[in-house]
Amino acid sequence: MPTNADVVSLQQEKVRAKLPELFETSHFLSAEIESNAEVEIVSTRDYRIPIVISYGGDYRTFNPDSGDMGRGSGPITKHYVTSYFPIVFGIELSNLQMYATAKSEQAVKSTFALVMAKAMEQFQAQEDASLHTSGDGVIATATATAVEGGKQVYTLDTAFGPQLLRRQMPVHVYSNDLATQRTTAALRVEAIRISANQVVLSSTVTGATATDKILFDGVSGATPSWKKGLYLFLSTLTTGNLMSLSRSDNPEIQSNWIAANGLLNGVHGMLLLDAIEQRRNDLGNLTAVFHMKQRSSWYKAGINISEWQRGKSDAMLDIVPKRAREFQFAGIRAVVDKHQDRTRVDILNLKRWGRALLKQLDWYTVGSQKIFPLRGTSGGLAAAILMYLELHADWYTDDPGAQGFISGLTVPTA
Repeated sequence: MPTNADVVSLQQEKVRAKLPELFETSHFLSAEIESNAEVEIVSTRDYRIPIVISYGGDYRTFNPDSGDMGRGSGPITKHYVTSYFPIVFGIELSNLQMYATAKSEQAVKSTFALVMAKAMEQFQAQEDASLHTSGDGVIATATATAVEGGKQVYTLDTAFGPQLLRRQMPVHVYSNDLATQRTTAALRVEAIRISANQVVLSSTVTGATATDKILFDGVSGATPSWKKGLYLFLSTLTTGNLMSLSRSDNPEIQSNWIAANGLLNGVHGMLLLDAIEQRRNDLGNLTAVFHMKQRSSWYKAGINISEWQRGKSDAMLDIVPKRAREFQFAGIRAVVDKHQDRTRVDILNLKRWGRALLKQLDWYTVGSQKIFPLRGTSGGLAAAILMYLELHADWYTDDPGAQGFISGLTVPTA
């Protein structure tokens, strides 16, 4: 009896032409800051950023009848010291990957063309993730750990969860105090379990604990250095140095801070703005940065105080505000960035930010060559190529005291 199996060799295999992206590539805040920031081209020497602490002048009474008028005082200036930070983004393709997808008859998309079209976007997404750190390279913090099938599984905290991680990215694991590097070679992110708030790494981690931290690749040794991040500048720290300037000796550079320790409400925003205004004459155009979770919390506060006078003939209304990327909070512009800490809201003056730049983002080039062959173990060529994006730059803000943040916010679940 004839069956379909007898003629299956004649049938064509169909492949859907669309390629859905099962990940996010947001770089909203870093793009916002970059578009507003001043850029200073630097060399390998330090970049000095001078600031005025006081203009001086001694205000006093005196005896105008031949009395001693006393001495005076003059200005005090200090300076930050910063530099660039080198970042590279490596892309590797095998020859067979490119050969087998080179023509439309072979594949719905050329692997090489796909990589070239998306490389900049992928780089910028990770730059934005880097901006949402404390300048230590930490991109995830564990609250529990387990081993499944020879792979380390970390459950992550509620402040960030896995939102700064990306599938396949190389990472290192450190102890919670960053004193001990637990990985000698980078591991890969094998899976991100969104609903469970977990990340699966490509192998086990020797000495893994429930409070480990996951860092970007390239770090090494105790207390590794990384490019500066938002939470380094806007911090509760009152000791240590910020860009070589002592926080304790210069409290003027300490950022403003309101501890909410609960659900967000408008008073928190007003208190923070009051604290900034108390310390500075010119507030400038401030922008509040929210994660979507805190936007929902803010919307819920508005819904709770709304009153709808409904008549007999009124149709049902949607009382939930539009999920806008921009909205108002405490009278200032608010924006959403999905990489933002879920437990805080930062208020920034984007005009006070800048970048120390040695080399702008571009393809690494030797002469006119941007595509490089690999070498095999024999010393001969390997059937693969390498390409690199590189950026030599670092962030700074010249006045954390003109900015601030609300911390300890409850992350809403319903």
